[in-house]
Amino acid sequence: MATHDGGPEKCALLTDELGFDAAIDYRTDDVGKALRRHAPDGIDVYFDNVGGDILDAALTRLAMHARVVVCGAISQYNNATPVKGPSNYLTLLVRRARMEGFVVFDYAKRYPQAAQDISAWIAAAVPSGPGCGPL
Repeated sequence: MATHDGGPEKCALLTDELGFDAAIDYRTDDVGKALRRHAPDGIDVYFDNVGGDILDAALTRLAMHARVVVCGAISQYNNATPVKGPSNYLTLLVRRARMEGFVVFDYAKRYPQAAQDISAWIAAAVPSGPGCGPL
């Protein structure tokens, strides 16, 4: 499992404390090269909260039947120019992949259970990241 973030401290937190296999610093690393290195067989699931060039780089690395979950596009929110859509979207076709939006409000009925679960994780000092159980 790999992730990307900005800054060496955040990347160290992800790998050293939260157990990710790799972290890519999008500010200093060539994201495309880093994705090739850390996902040589392709990306099976990509959770996108950034959009723009980062999403485009991830799309070029999709595995067959990959799933792309779009939850945000922080790189596009303050643009003075029109929002940039993915230019590598044909990879979805070639790799028979799916891209689908994810909006937290769709799960509003589950908020109380999520609050209980997250509170328990915090109380137990267990990270609320990947592999910590379903909400």
